[in-house]
Amino acid sequence: MTPLAGNQPSERDRMHHIIDIADDKKVKAMLTLFQDIEQENEFSEYPDNLKKQLDSDFKAYKSGDKTYSEQEVKAHNSDLLKSLGLRK
Repeated sequence: MTPLAGNQPSERDRMHHIIDIADDKKVKAMLTLFQDIEQENEFSEYPDNLKKQLDSDFKAYKSGDKTYSEQEVKAHNSDLLKSLGLRK
């Protein structure tokens, strides 16, 4: 991978090139090194019960059912925490 004069490859391009030419042992070592990054950014499916609740809430919202403003939710949460003795 020889860049043209004044046309330097990006870091990502360089990494792709290194992976393309590295032997399997080195690629495996790179995967081990970077697996934490992959796990941190991996999205997992919502649990079925949460998915059902979100779908139900969205359907109610779309049909015009009562929704709550951010201020209303904060006030409700504050009152609830006070009633449980968790906030003054």
